[in-house]
Amino acid sequence: MAKRLAAAEKEVLIEVVRFTQKNGLSGCDGGWKDFLARNDRKFGASLSDPRKRTRDVLLAFVQTFYKDFQKYFGKLVKRHKERSAVQQYMTDFPDEVSPEQKLVQLTAEHPEYRKHYCFPSYQEAKLDILANPLKTITDYRTHITGVSKKDLEGVTSSLVDVQKSLKRMLSKENILIGHSLHRDLCALKIDYSQVIDTAYIFKYANLPTTASPSLKSLCKVREQSIKRLADVRITL
Repeated sequence: MAKRLAAAEKEVLIEVVRFTQKNGLSGCDGGWKDFLARNDRKFGASLSDPRKRTRDVLLAFVQTFYKDFQKYFGKLVKRHKERSAVQQYMTDFPDEVSPEQKLVQLTAEHPEYRKHYCFPSYQEAKLDILANPLKTITDYRTHITGVSKKDLEGVTSSLVDVQKSLKRMLSKENILIGHSLHRDLCALKIDYSQVIDTAYIFKYANLPTTASPSLKSLCKVREQSIKRLADVRITL
């Protein structure tokens, strides 16, 4: 990961620094502004815009973080490189771009995609498992999840079981399709970037640039709650 960061382009390092700012992350020399104040006697933190700093300064700051953080930063660099490769391929060979590839491109180009991140199964459920949190549930939020106390009676599968089942289905050839998938993947504690996210590829009037339309808004679903299988099929 250290080598990947060291070879990263300036634009990628700017993205990483902004990520640390947004999430309030600090390295051995503190946050971004703390780092500048300590290491730049001329400008200090007064020139804090990452775009106006040299690549060497950006890299030096990123390298002040512990290995666990640098490992994650390395993934951001890898994703940026993959996106660039796909975009270059589509530019060089525009006639060879499939509809599926175009959807992936639209998802990856969305400005919010960088901050977070199977083909249609012909209505066949490949994985339909409920996980028992093994903790006391005070609010099932059935009106949102569609899951009630009765649904979890007798359920013994854990989060780990669901993770193992899903990971067996994920590969370089598979694309996950869904709505606001980063939330699902975060809940599952799984990192997977090959996605088509309907929250990103469709626009909705009068929404701020950082907001995305809900699945109900896009599909005009009128049920009181979204059923988990219906939720999946709608995005397809």
